[in-house]
Amino acid sequence: MRIVRATLFGVAVAVLALGSVGAEELTGLPAQPSFDNMDPSLWAPIVKSGPVNTLIMSTGDVAYSGGSVDIPFSLNQRARVWLAVYDASDGAKATTGARGPFEAWLRLQPGPALFVASTAGQDFEAGNNVITWDGNDWEGNGAGAGPFEFDLIGLNILEDLSVAGIAPITGFADPWIDLRTNEVWMGEYDRDAPDWGGHRSGDIGRSVLGTDFIANPNAWERWDANSVTDFEGARTLGGMRGDPDPDKQDIYYTTHRSDEGAGCYRMTINRAAQTFEADTDWAENGLAPIGAPGIGIMQMEVWQNNLVAANWSRADVPASSVEFWDKGSGEVVKSLDIAEWFTNFSIDDEGNEVASASGPGNLSVHDDGIYLSGWLSPNLIKIDHDGNTIWVNRNGDLVGDRVTYELAAETGMTVDASYPIRYNADLSGKAAYFSPRHNALGVNYGTTGRDGAGIFNIFADPAIVGPLVISLSTFINIIDHDRSTIGSSSTWDGPNAGQRGPWDGMYWDSSYDITRHTFERIEGQKFGAAMFFHIPYDLVSGRLDMTAVEEVEGAGTPDSYSLGAAYPNPFNPETTIEFNVPAEGFVEIDVFNAVGQTVASLVGEELSAGSYRTTWNALDQAGSQVSSGVYFYRMQAGDFSATHSMTLLK
Repeated sequence: MRIVRATLFGVAVAVLALGSVGAEELTGLPAQPSFDNMDPSLWAPIVKSGPVNTLIMSTGDVAYSGGSVDIPFSLNQRARVWLAVYDASDGAKATTGARGPFEAWLRLQPGPALFVASTAGQDFEAGNNVITWDGNDWEGNGAGAGPFEFDLIGLNILEDLSVAGIAPITGFADPWIDLRTNEVWMGEYDRDAPDWGGHRSGDIGRSVLGTDFIANPNAWERWDANSVTDFEGARTLGGMRGDPDPDKQDIYYTTHRSDEGAGCYRMTINRAAQTFEADTDWAENGLAPIGAPGIGIMQMEVWQNNLVAANWSRADVPASSVEFWDKGSGEVVKSLDIAEWFTNFSIDDEGNEVASASGPGNLSVHDDGIYLSGWLSPNLIKIDHDGNTIWVNRNGDLVGDRVTYELAAETGMTVDASYPIRYNADLSGKAAYFSPRHNALGVNYGTTGRDGAGIFNIFADPAIVGPLVISLSTFINIIDHDRSTIGSSSTWDGPNAGQRGPWDGMYWDSSYDITRHTFERIEGQKFGAAMFFHIPYDLVSGRLDMTAVEEVEGAGTPDSYSLGAAYPNPFNPETTIEFNVPAEGFVEIDVFNAVGQTVASLVGEELSAGSYRTTWNALDQAGSQVSSGVYFYRMQAGDFSATHSMTLLK
């Protein structure tokens, strides 16, 4: 393990690369300056405003036969990059059960990948780069020859960040980003309460992506939704969500937490009047009530033809569920009982065992499953849409851990009172990100990978973070046009689906008032909106295996070396090259451009006698797509050398 200094939001932080170590190794973090020594007015220039600089990474498959390996990749800007490696063999698919330090990862369904190792975050400049995996698993043992798959995760936390829009000052309700209109909707604004934190529905903040909020801090609006939830105590922790259906662009949803009027509200936008009005033709006069009494709605997402809510109750009979409403009718069509992962047991003063619910406090719904976290539980969970648990990230790997005195005595870990709150996944399903609550080590942002294993944490010193920019329940949102996403987790098949977009990245909210440029909360005064930051982010993947060279079965032993013609030729997006090797020896096949520069290395290894084929997917050494044109491929083996041409047409 190593700790690396970095800068996040202009604040000193430490990045922790995870391994099989205990939490006690987190002690002795570098001393940080105190916020008391800084003038809050100085913090406005640390961020940029206006259009953002999206991060674009690329990589490709790498031939691998075991041991240390260099993985090439490219960046269009500076970034901190982490590598996560997974076992992609048939044996990995069948593996279930507890794994990791202190059995932190519980895998309950076979899957296509099993966590092997991750590397410490490393800082890279723009251009072609290489990241190295030493070939060892998370326990320090040789991982073997594979096959493996890998993910490269990049975050540009090395430079000033961009203010993308407004967020709720309390941090408890996620803004919703509509990429069709480039609008950010802040669906939880306390319209009149004097304590700035009442979470009451009523006012909805609107901002536009790309606005220069540093120069124009008041360039946002309050729109009225009082007619939707106009009753005493109306309260939302889920904010609002737009309908991702392109034909329903004027339909939005909000929630009321519990008790009278609890459920999901459907509303339509009136842009001329800057208001939202209840859709009285839907469900019960615009309200789809919660399916069971005493349950509270914590978070709601729009997914396909459903509204999906995370619900829980801390009443005498605790309950934890995920509820599906039909988006068309508002009827409850499915309820998933997940109390197994969100029920805490304690002993009261009379020695009786008492059960209480601890979540779910958040959900993130995707085609590959539902990601869940709880406000009072250390568990990070992924279930399928029928409620079957896929995996659980539990205490032990320092990601989202809640270490009690009892657990500390049992394991030797350091006591920590952290709870994951917001938990949102990249729509690739390869990484999910959460923010904490009440973390004794300082606010951290954690990442879990494909199989639930913790990949990395980003720590920020508690002496600074408390009054500064990062809320205890910071919203994390991933936008990636490559995954066809709009909003925090809904899919959209609109005009730009499947393409890189100008707003791809990660979004974190803050407690920094966008209007006053201060963190001071004045009792009795209506507080302004908070800043909503864009962080350049990307995730790319590849394979580590020998499939770059495949033996042709039944071909026999050739009499001589030969290099065949590429087929198809011309080609797009890939072409296959066959070649013969009459005796064991080292074989190289490289691709060159028209001026003789090496573009890609397809083969470079010892091969036994036989007939083989390899494939070129028109990627260069850094994993970037090459341009159309004529390319040459050359085979060298001993004294043999042959060169042929091939044409890429796009």
